[in-house]
Amino acid sequence: MDDILWLRHALGEEIAEGQTEADTNFMDRDLEDLLEEHKDNRNLAAAAGWRRKAGWINRGRSLQSYKVGDESYTYTSAKEAFEIAMDMARDYESRGSGGSRVFSIAATEGTS
Repeated sequence: MDDILWLRHALGEEIAEGQTEADTNFMDRDLEDLLEEHKDNRNLAAAAGWRRKAGWINRGRSLQSYKVGDESYTYTSAKEAFEIAMDMARDYESRGSGGSRVFSIAATEGTS
């Protein structure tokens, strides 16, 4: 799957049969720009796309639903839509950055 199709899928912005990219929230050029901005890191580009969607919701742009693969989601409120978009952004951000893990190991008795 090429980068643009992958990104459309990750953002729930697939082009339905009989439609064009103009029927989605992102034109292909927008997706190419996201990929360029994030040095072709698909996950970081997806995170940026979800943050952009969250911004639209925050400014009152209506996003009532989205689809990822075979699953469809419908929002009940703008607040819920915003929270979901930000959760998706954080998830893709974590994947794209390799995630960081912080842990500690306690010394067992008799070791130093």
